[in-house]
Amino acid sequence: MSDPSKARWDAEADAVLINFLLDEKAAGRATSNSSFKEISWTGAAEKLAGSEERTGGSPKTAAKCKGRYRAIKTDYNMVRTLVDKGSGWGWDHVNKVVTATPDVWDAYIKAHPKNEKWRKDSFPLYDEVGQIVNGTVATGAHTYRPGRQNQENRESDSDEDDDEDRNGSQSQNTPETSGAQALPVARQSSGTITVPQSISRKRSAIELDDDAGAGGYTPSQRKKAGSGAQGMSEIASAVNNLSGSFNSSTTYASPARRQRAIKVIQDDGLLSEDEEIKAFSLIRKDITIADAILAIGSEDRRTRFIQHELTEASAARGSDL
Repeated sequence: MSDPSKARWDAEADAVLINFLLDEKAAGRATSNSSFKEISWTGAAEKLAGSEERTGGSPKTAAKCKGRYRAIKTDYNMVRTLVDKGSGWGWDHVNKVVTATPDVWDAYIKAHPKNEKWRKDSFPLYDEVGQIVNGTVATGAHTYRPGRQNQENRESDSDEDDDEDRNGSQSQNTPETSGAQALPVARQSSGTITVPQSISRKRSAIELDDDAGAGGYTPSQRKKAGSGAQGMSEIASAVNNLSGSFNSSTTYASPARRQRAIKVIQDDGLLSEDEEIKAFSLIRKDITIADAILAIGSEDRRTRFIQHELTEASAARGSDL
């Protein structure tokens, strides 16, 4: 039985929240790290007032709206990582799913079994969240537009009660409706996100697991830096160069730099607990990781870099087995 003290979210509630935040960003109330001021969260709660009569659960307070957005943004970062992996990966604009050949998926899932859901789950608000985080939508060589439609409903519980809770939401498994078809959630030219009434119910695509990753895709409006993998490599190279300068001329001793890097990760709040622990372990073993984290000014890029390092460390451990 669902916990009545938790807010429950469905596709329509998610769309209302993200649509409202897009308007708030246009009004200049977004912060530099793609979050929002408290007045925006209060407004989001007012916009969603009464939606619990449809979704069940508790009212969607300002704190719960903020937590839900964090959960959505964390999943967006994970999807972004996959879309931007380079050769063999892409994005299906119609069905709102990550695309890859079966052998590419098989190899990836073998190394990252907890991310298997993105092989089938859709992320209908990908473009909209991309506009909030990057100011752009997904376009480019790795996108795919087939004719079929296969949309998933997303219903989940959320129990974020304060700014420090970053475990977003827990998915509600719902029975699959055979043969159901639905159109993707889309932001119209009028500025309104529309949600179809008939949504094929599978399981939550906006689901924050302990290993929910954070990563990135490169918007088309940015200067092209090659493939996604190449772009991440360039980021890593740049921060490594910066970290070298930290090593040679810094006023902070190694323990202090490690402590500062750990505090930055905790303040960002975009990694799961499991990812944080693994990141702390990397920092303990390699001071250059701490230096790189301190050198990156963007919260989202910093999170992408940490996720990249965790993936590299995991792959290295696997090759030693």
